[in-house]
Amino acid sequence: MNPQKPRSSPARKQEGPEPHNPFRKQFMANNTVHLPATPPPDWDVARPERPPGPSLAPAALSLASTFLIWGLISSPIISGIGAILFAVSLAAWIKSIRHERNS
Repeated sequence: MNPQKPRSSPARKQEGPEPHNPFRKQFMANNTVHLPATPPPDWDVARPERPPGPSLAPAALSLASTFLIWGLISSPIISGIGAILFAVSLAAWIKSIRHERNS
């Protein structure tokens, strides 16, 4: 009886994906990316320069929309509550946006 050796596949060189841009290639080389600190001179600064502050107005507006639609199915009173809440939250959101732009 002749024992057979287990068959194995030839060793393959395992390579990662080819980098498709120079930033990725640089990152893959030393795990750091060095981007310029300032944009080129022909670029404009993104607006707004600072992000808006936190607000409950978007959540209140979505709750008001839910009440409006729920009121169409169940009762006009709930639709009325939704309409009032919608108007108040929309006014608050617009007021906060105008206040942020003026300051």
